Amino acid sequence: MVANRFITNEMMDTGLEKSPTSLRRQLLDSVTNPKLKKRIDQLYRPNAKIGTGSTADAIRHERRTGELLSSKGHTQKGIEMRNALRKDLQSGRLNDADSVVARQILEDLEDALSDK
Repeated sequence: MVANRFITNEMMDTGLEKSPTSLRRQLLDSVTNPKLKKRIDQLYRPNAKIGTGSTADAIRHERRTGELLSSKGHTQKGIEMRNALRKDLQSGRLNDADSVVARQILEDLEDALSDK
């Protein structure tokens, strides 16, 4: 499993758990913006078997193994969510704490999408 930098560098330092279900819940509970909550809900799957349950980890798995975890794979979803997070950050509608979380998730997606 490729380490999720968001988890390794940020979440572990704050003592948050890294199981997919608890991470997803903690991320959802840590933000206030409804759009960002929806994006987290879409990007982190509870009870996932691959990595942290993130779309980024699914992309890494699919690229590394060639095994699609859904009929279309996760790359297109990752691209769409990357673009949405960029737009959210540029909008100025996120408070400082939400912006930090959005940036970390965005960096993780960008990292996964850049892996070849």
